[in-house]
Amino acid sequence: MSERINRHVSRLNRFLPFSAEHDQIYEEYQQTDDSLTIETSALRYLQAAVAGSARIIVLTGDAGHGKTYLCRRLIETHLGYSQDDARALINSSCDGETTIPPIVSHPAKPLRIFKDFSELQIPVAASRLEAALHDDAVSIVCANEGRLRAVLQSEQAGEGCHDIFSRFEQSFLDGLGEPGSEFTRIGFRNGAEFVDICEGRLDKPSEIRLKNRLFAGLHHMQGVQKGEGPTLFLVDPAFGRSSSDAAILADKIPGHRVQLLNLTSTWTHTDEQSKWSVTNSVDWLDRHIVLRVKSSDQKADTDFHADLMMLDCLLRAASGHVPSKFYEHDLRKVSAFLGTLAQTGSKLQEITVLLDGKTQAINIDGGVIQVADA
Repeated sequence: MSERINRHVSRLNRFLPFSAEHDQIYEEYQQTDDSLTIETSALRYLQAAVAGSARIIVLTGDAGHGKTYLCRRLIETHLGYSQDDARALINSSCDGETTIPPIVSHPAKPLRIFKDFSELQIPVAASRLEAALHDDAVSIVCANEGRLRAVLQSEQAGEGCHDIFSRFEQSFLDGLGEPGSEFTRIGFRNGAEFVDICEGRLDKPSEIRLKNRLFAGLHHMQGVQKGEGPTLFLVDPAFGRSSSDAAILADKIPGHRVQLLNLTSTWTHTDEQSKWSVTNSVDWLDRHIVLRVKSSDQKADTDFHADLMMLDCLLRAASGHVPSKFYEHDLRKVSAFLGTLAQTGSKLQEITVLLDGKTQAINIDGGVIQVADA
């Protein structure tokens, strides 16, 4: 029986970056009759910029992200070339030294394309970029961020390169909105609070509100049906995770015994040690905050270190749901921390049950069971 091969699967396989045979992942090696053409928002944005008043456009990204593809499509749509001709121009006329004119029947501004700064020596790239700023062509620069910074900050870089670098830096801040909203844009809704703790800017009312939310998250992770509040309830480890109906408590920790600290403030140094601490030798940046639970007998405190991902996990849990598979490692760390607190805590002197969000104490006196609100 002869082997049957699905031609479509074989074609798509050539786009996977797993061996040298997968040449289709690189725009320069693609063939017109075997390529994929996909309309994207990035292409539409680029077309509008070139047709508008843009003089120079910078495309950044790693190899395979689509910079060369966008340039080839721009040669087709803006200058009017066929796909075969555009591919030929990509490989022959995109070194930043040559301008590509439109075809006769397609009036448009010419393009000057720097296909890859990595193919040029840094002084050559800087001088060509400076020269490109003084003609009528629209310049398209393709480079990964590291190479781009090296060219724009080189000794050969002039005022034009310095202006591009300044605009490039500013582009990371444009449109971010209020301070801290940049974290929201990348998926961390509580990044601003994390930075405030790290930099010691969290005021007392904000700290109390954040602690109450953290308590709610820790309750959810234990299966406790308890919302935000000033007290952290710990389920007795002997009874495991609580059910949806009731939980037997090992301890109750009031909010005043819980602190939110930056990492460096928890390190103990003498004055002489502090002077020569590593935090003073570099531009130090805390990457963890510390949830410190002070012991009731003042003997030993229990610290829990949380990075931004961990804090996000805890505060997501406060809303009533946390993706257990995604945060599996973090959940194990939290469970170990809560177990340690329950074992080393003050220990309640009576059986305390959390039922429907209310605590009740159970006492047994001479065979008589008494239940009262705790």
